[in-house]
Parts: sequence; structure tokens; C-alpha cells
Amino acid sequence: MMKWSAFFFLFIILSSCAKEKLQQTIIRPPNCDSLRFTFNEHILPILNANCNFTECHAPGGRGAYDYTTYPTVANRVRAGTIEYRIELPTSDPQHMPEKFNLSQCDYFQIKTWIQQGYPEK
Repeated sequence: MMKWSAFFFLFIILSSCAKEKLQQTIIRPPNCDSLRFTFNEHILPILNANCNFTECHAPGGRGAYDYTTYPTVANRVRAGTIEYRIELPTSDPQHMPEKFNLSQCDYFQIKTWIQQGYPEK
């Protein structure tokens, strides 16, 4: 009986240590004004400038997803892919955009938009 009590206690302790995603605080860069971001007004222009070319995430591009549409981008946000890939070092082949970092303001806007629930309008 003592072994089962110890096992049960250990199980409770270990199961309470579940990983939780912490809300990361992002500092707004200078000259990056806005506190509420939407896909149509703020994020789509960033994607158009950095991702949506014929070589990448535009319709018919070599990228697997069309980032010109909100439903596709929202699905990639829910899957954690966009946030994961912009966080990788530029030397990682999965880093996006390929071979360069977003500007501090673009990064801030995307991360904040995701934390705000990635509204469309």
C-alpha cells in the first residue's frame, strides 16, 4: 500500500508540472505606433513586403501556403508555425523570411497581433 501512495503522490507532482506557454512581453520599438493591429490594415502589408512574392507565399508561389488570405494565415498562426518560424535564427533553414529578419516594428506588430487574438478587421 505504501508503494502505491508514493507512486500516486509522485504522479500528482509530475502531472502538475505541465508546460504552459508564457505570454511574452514585447517592447514597442520607437516610431512603431499603434496598439491594436488587424490583418487587413497592418499584417497583410508586412506579409506582402516580406513573404508574398511568386517565389514564396503568393498564389502559385513555391511556398506551401498562400499568405494573401486571412483564413490561411490565421490557420498558420493557430498551428504556431508563423510565430515559431520568425523566432528562429536566420541561419536556420526554417527561419522566415528566408535569410533575413523582419524589422523590429514588423516583428512587434506580428507578435502583438498574435497575442491580441489575430483579428482580421
